[in-house]
Amino acid sequence: MLEIKELINIDDDFYNYFSIYFARSKPYDFCELKSISLRKYKIKEYLDILFSNSFIYKATIDFKIIGYVVFSKEKDDLILEFVIGDHQFPPSFLIKSFHAILILAQKRFDKQIIKSTIQRKHKRKSFINWIKRYDKVCEITEIEGKTQIIWKNERFN
Repeated sequence: MLEIKELINIDDDFYNYFSIYFARSKPYDFCELKSISLRKYKIKEYLDILFSNSFIYKATIDFKIIGYVVFSKEKDDLILEFVIGDHQFPPSFLIKSFHAILILAQKRFDKQIIKSTIQRKHKRKSFINWIKRYDKVCEITEIEGKTQIIWKNERFN
C-alpha cells in the first residue's frame, strides 16, 4: 500500500537518494563540476537550502522508496521545487504516486494550483517529453522563455 509522509528531518535516505540522482541526471550546472568534492558540497548545500525553505514528502510502498516531492508555498499557489522517482517502478505507477502526493499537498495547504518551472538544461527535451507522455493532467506552457508546468485541483477529479 502506498504510504506518503512529510519529512521532518533530512535523513540519510533522502540525502543519498538525491546525491545519486544529481550525479546521474545532472539537473543543475553545479552537478557537472569537475571537482568531486566541490560537486558533493554544492549538492549538499542545495539540499540543505531546499529542506530549510520547503516541505518534503516521501512516498514508499512495502518499505521501498518510490520517490520524493519538494514543495514551497507562495501566497496563492504551491510551487513544486523538485521531484524524483525511482525508475525501477513503471512510469504509470510513478505518476499515480506523484499525483497522490500532489492531491495530499493541495488539501493540506488549501491550494488549487501547483506550479513548477523546469530549470534543468541536461536532457531537458527528453525530460519534457517524458512528462508529456506520462502525466496527462498537467498543462505545459512556455512563459517568458521558461517552461512551466501547472497542475490544477479540478483536473485530478
